[in-house]
Amino acid sequence: MRCTYKAAGILGDELGWNSAKIKEETVNFLQERWKGKRPLLDGDQIAQEELNQAVYYNFK
Repeated sequence: MRCTYKAAGILGDELGWNSAKIKEETVNFLQERWKGKRPLLDGDQIAQEELNQAVYYNFK
């Protein structure tokens, strides 16, 4: 969990992005990733994904 933020920080440093740009791009990435996962989730997977989202969105 939270490896997305670490990867975004490294990528942002390499691309010369400021922290606001890194945050914006990270949120965009997470939203796009959710779109691809949503149709596939069922039962307990939904609860786990909600936990993952809570961790990501409360961490930023």
